[in-house]
Amino acid sequence: MVAEPVVSLFARVPRRGEVKTRLIPAVGIDGATALHTAMLKDSLDRLRARAAAGHPCDVWFDVSPPKAWIRAVETRELRWRTQVGADLGERMAHAVREALQVGRRAAVIWGADSPTLPAPLLQDLLDGVATQRGAGAVPAADGGFVAFAAAFDPSALFRGTAWGGAQVLRATREAATLEARPWFETPGWYDLDRAEDLERLMRESAGEGAAHEAPLTLAACERWLRG
Repeated sequence: MVAEPVVSLFARVPRRGEVKTRLIPAVGIDGATALHTAMLKDSLDRLRARAAAGHPCDVWFDVSPPKAWIRAVETRELRWRTQVGADLGERMAHAVREALQVGRRAAVIWGADSPTLPAPLLQDLLDGVATQRGAGAVPAADGGFVAFAAAFDPSALFRGTAWGGAQVLRATREAATLEARPWFETPGWYDLDRAEDLERLMRESAGEGAAHEAPLTLAACERWLRG
């Protein structure tokens, strides 16, 4: 029996001066570290709730985390792993292969840079890719993707990808076509990488939307606005 797809959160362990570096000019080193930490905690809270509801989830850190983070992450339903690979493509492909090897129908890689990613978009991506036995993404405003999913080893889709560039999504989509793999996309969303992203989050917080899925991130943004 093929098991339910897994949602995998990809995250960087908070390290001063090494996280949210594009935000440092706007919020400073300590502000960037605090925002990153808040975003990670909000993402983990959302993932933990999904896991507690019986859905398979795991967390992949870029390096082995300190014991305090291990205690914060590990529950009966949720486990953590260390990413494997020389670049983001290799690390994502490794996580997908691990999921497929234990019988999962597919794997969704969700980046902790987007703690407000709406649950319906995540679920639509998961369902679309699993049904089509293909790959897909939630597009990001910067030309990359907020989340990626695949029901097969996606290594071939990432060969030669210039990670961090504005053509990541386009290149991955074109690679799927060349590999004759079905490709699925949801409507887009955004990461919190730039000052304008934080401003967008604060504008959206005035309503009742996804911004409220990340209360710690909102609080960190409010502290930044207050200066």
